Amino acid sequence: MGMDIEKLATSAIEDAIAKTDYITPYVNSGDKEPCWDGYFYAYTDTSKKNEFFIGKVPVQVKGQKCIKFARTEHKYLIRVIDLKNFRIEGGTIYFVVQINDNGDKKIFYNALLPFELNKMLSEVGEKNKITVKMYEFPTDKNEITNIILNFVWDKESQVLLRNGKNISLEEIVKQIGFDKCSFTFSYTGFGYNTKEPYKYLFEHDVYLYAECKDLNLKVPIDHMWRAEICKTELDGEVRVGNVIYYNGYEVFHKPDGDEIHIGKSIKFIIRNDGTSKVQYKLSGNLDERIVAEEMLIALIKEKAVFVNNVRLEINPSEEEWGTFELKKSEAHLEHLKTVKGILNGLGVNEPLDCGNLTEKDEEYIKMLIRSQKYNEKVGFNNMHVPPIAYVQIGNLKIMLHFKEQDDGKYIIENYCDCEIGVAGEYTDGTKFPTSKYTILMAEDFATISNLNFGIIVDELIQTNNSGHISRTIFTLLEMLKAYDITKNQALLEEAIRLADWLKQTDETDISLINLLQCHYRKRELNEEEENVLEDMIARNREDKQICAAAYILLGKSKRARSIIDILSDEQKKVFEDYPIYAMIKDR
Repeated sequence: MGMDIEKLATSAIEDAIAKTDYITPYVNSGDKEPCWDGYFYAYTDTSKKNEFFIGKVPVQVKGQKCIKFARTEHKYLIRVIDLKNFRIEGGTIYFVVQINDNGDKKIFYNALLPFELNKMLSEVGEKNKITVKMYEFPTDKNEITNIILNFVWDKESQVLLRNGKNISLEEIVKQIGFDKCSFTFSYTGFGYNTKEPYKYLFEHDVYLYAECKDLNLKVPIDHMWRAEICKTELDGEVRVGNVIYYNGYEVFHKPDGDEIHIGKSIKFIIRNDGTSKVQYKLSGNLDERIVAEEMLIALIKEKAVFVNNVRLEINPSEEEWGTFELKKSEAHLEHLKTVKGILNGLGVNEPLDCGNLTEKDEEYIKMLIRSQKYNEKVGFNNMHVPPIAYVQIGNLKIMLHFKEQDDGKYIIENYCDCEIGVAGEYTDGTKFPTSKYTILMAEDFATISNLNFGIIVDELIQTNNSGHISRTIFTLLEMLKAYDITKNQALLEEAIRLADWLKQTDETDISLINLLQCHYRKRELNEEEENVLEDMIARNREDKQICAAAYILLGKSKRARSIIDILSDEQKKVFEDYPIYAMIKDR
């Protein structure tokens, strides 16, 4: 008589499970139950008493004769109807036991849960069978326990998917909102350090779930297979000697070891085999590069770094440091600090992105060093430069005053620091003094890197004449246009301050509307403010533009639109250019 393949297969499964402390197998080779050959019963205590029972796992076992065992993976054909029944049940662990002529056995498995079953069945078409990948079943009892217990908990979490449809992240976000969801994965990790979950993830697959606590909802959105890299962001001092350079760092965990990333320029690579090395490449913006290069120089001198009070010895080889030369690095650091000092002196309020500087950018930097550090006049090959011009260096747009000298060269000044007399002109030709900042447009407020909004407003409120007031109202509107583009809160705060001054200086309904639209960009209007707007509408029935603006601030968009529609083409064009018009579009 030949071997009873099915009996040998089920006995192999029972023997494997019998080694565990938390699982009891009930598997029969002659079981006539459709689709299943039995169940595993899972417990949270080794006593396996009923009070510790957490669930049962449906099991299907197939025996397969072979001449040579598959290595770590094996493909097996499963009937579509069986897969559909597995899904209805909430999942099944499917076993294939390979048996050679000597009766030796090797177990393969796949934990078939609704999420993966739905993916398989969505692609089946007219087929009656699907090829399913089977994986080598572990022999370690802890690993076996992890597979079974994780299946129990994942099976419970995927009940909603038994209807045959997975729910995408996009659908969840659309229905519930991203801010109301949290994203989690969980696993049992017998035999693993709970403080190092990434080691488990390198060797196992897990399901990622979206949870909405308000609805008590938990839905799988992804099946993650054996991570290749895990990142941990940690707080902790990074210092060389007594100098703290960073207050946090990142650790990238990989199967072969860890990488400690300090800032954007420095890596400490520590392999599992005990070897280590240092890598550096200056990266990031100007501020980040200065800190990194300071630390690099200190590292070379001290040959050690403290990461969260753990000392790491640094003794890099010539190959690791490449062309690093201490004196050159110190000179380069001094250059970076010079550039930073000059930019700060010009009022630049954001760091220079050094990643993609062009030759032209470098030329402008040299020009500013000559003019600002060494007080040199700068020539432009007999080219005429306007008094007010912008210099673009990388991500920075710097507004400068070019003061022409008798020799045709220029003294370069920060626009905000220079003394420029600016005058406007009334319709009758009479001139009036105003501020140099009234020439600024929305694009300037949105893009220029060396504008100090507080200084601008300080200067604007120093002059009080009707012409200047009119120019300042225009400037305020340009500030609001810029805010709507950038959402720069500092800009909005100064716009509110300017609008408040205009309201006190120019007691008109226009100034009040401008102040209220500033407030409205920051908060909802209160009842008193809404009453003021209602009164304004009542006394300005003939002034359609004021009425339309007031209705916009009251949230009555339909009424506002009906008024705007009856304006003349010219009036409508003017009104649509006001920043208040942008507020109606979102309603």
